[in-house]
This record gives sequence, C-alpha cells and structure tokens, in this order.
Amino acid sequence: MLCGFKLACAVRYASFWDGALAFYYILLCAARAYLIRRVPVSGENQDMVRELRCYRTTGIFLFGMDLALIGVATQIVRDGCGSNYPGMLIYVAAFHTFYSLTLAVVNAVRYRRFHSPTLSAAKSVNLTTALVSIFNLETAMIAQFGADQAHFRLVMTACTAFAVCVIVLGTAAFAVISSSRKLRRLST
Repeated sequence: MLCGFKLACAVRYASFWDGALAFYYILLCAARAYLIRRVPVSGENQDMVRELRCYRTTGIFLFGMDLALIGVATQIVRDGCGSNYPGMLIYVAAFHTFYSLTLAVVNAVRYRRFHSPTLSAAKSVNLTTALVSIFNLETAMIAQFGADQAHFRLVMTACTAFAVCVIVLGTAAFAVISSSRKLRRLST
C-alpha cells in the first residue's frame, strides 16, 4: 500500500524522491514475495540448485534496491532533508529500528546452522531493511534534534548513506557471486 502511494505521488508531483522510494518498496515487496514462495518447508528435501538460484535472484533484487537507495540517499544528502516524525513518534521509530536490527542479527545467528541459501537470502533482505531503517532514523533524528547544524547534518547523512549503500551492495554482490560459484561447482 505504501509503495502504491509513493508511486502515485511520484507520478502526480513528478517527484524523483517518491519515485525512488516507490521503486525501493516495490523491489522489497517483490523480493519478500519471491522468498515466501521459495522457503523450504520443514522436512522437505533440500534442492540445493533451486535454493542457490533463489539466493542469486535475491542478490539481483538487492542490487536494484541498492540503486533505489542510492537515489534516495543522494536526494537526502543534496537537499538536506529527511523524515520528520511529529511529537513522540520518533521514539517509536527508534524502537522499531533497533528491534528490526536486533531481530536481523539474532536470526542471522540462529538460522546459520540450517545451511540454507534461501534462508540466507531472507536474512540478507531483513538486514537490508534494518539498515535502511537506521538511515531513516538518523535523518529523522538530525532533522528533529540537530536542525541548526547544517555541516554536521551533511557529513553525518553522507557517511551513513555511504555506509548503508556499500553494505547493501556488498551483500548483493556476495549473494550473486557465491551462489554462481556454487552453482558452477554443482553443475560440473
């Protein structure tokens, strides 16, 4: 629903910002829907080729999400704007951000023992959304608590955006390269 709203705003107001956010949310929804259909059922035989292809496809989704994220981050850094939460809502956003980051890390550790590329892909998507939440929270906190320091806002936002985009790019590259190598090994 949010991606539809952002897409409508992008078309109506010719907004690059809303278009990039809509593209990000559309890819996020597509990646999650794709993964939901491919997560192995408990007790099902593990088809490693199918799971590795799923992992590689998810990496491609992450590349697209990173492109949209770069567009959003560039716009935020260039314009010096970000999210603005009224009143106490910023604390709810902070709680959500730290909860999603903690959950992403805990699940990465917990499900590592299954050695499932599909579950690794799901963990990569969750980590990406947690990192985007951190970036969003950082821009909101600077807008609310440090609005009078333009140089600080520029430096912090640029550094956080760069770090998040590089981590997502690295995660996507790792997914595509490692799954392609493993698929090559399995086919020979």
